[in-house]
Amino acid sequence: MVHTASFYEQLHYEEGGKPAVKVMVKTDLAKEIRILFRKGQEMKEHKAPYPIVVQILEALISEPTASVIY
Repeated sequence: MVHTASFYEQLHYEEGGKPAVKVMVKTDLAKEIRILFRKGQEMKEHKAPYPIVVQILEALISEPTASVIY
């Protein structure tokens, strides 16, 4: 079965310091989430037991953390 989702539809940003997180697709093999940031918001260090893949669709990024690998 193929699952699809649009990462550009129904964009709802959170107020304050926390980014908006929404599960877009979840299967037995993967979970894809969308994280929306307002200016000044930051992503906490990744602490899940599995590695992640980050795809940035639109951004201006400054001062990445030292643990980021490109």
